[in-house]
Amino acid sequence: MRYAIVNYGVVTNVADANEALEPNWVRSDEAQIGWLFDGEAFARPPASLPPPVSEVDGVPMLNLKLILVDDGKMTSAETIINGMEGDDGARARAYWTAAQTARRDNWLVNMMWPQLYASEEEFNDAWQRAAALDP
Repeated sequence: MRYAIVNYGVVTNVADANEALEPNWVRSDEAQIGWLFDGEAFARPPASLPPPVSEVDGVPMLNLKLILVDDGKMTSAETIINGMEGDDGARARAYWTAAQTARRDNWLVNMMWPQLYASEEEFNDAWQRAAALDP
């Protein structure tokens, strides 16, 4: 059987298996990488969408920060990080200042995006723009 592996509503991979190995594996004989999944049905993406970026993909930290500047959210991001206390605050500041790559599955990224963007769709758009940026 063929399964589409879906992350954030986008097929990020396909696999052949006897059964779904993870909750995000959805049975489909036709879905391709880049197709959209709304929880019920697969659809081809509009031609204007950039290539998918999966939850485990990273983007250069510089790119992410430049997008935050473009979106007027850099000051808010730094305020959130600088306001964190204890070991979490120290880890957040270390990640923010020294990481070369921002990972979609990082705890800090997942904690911050709902505070910076009104919806997951807006965050996904920002992440896609960061991935496509070539400064």
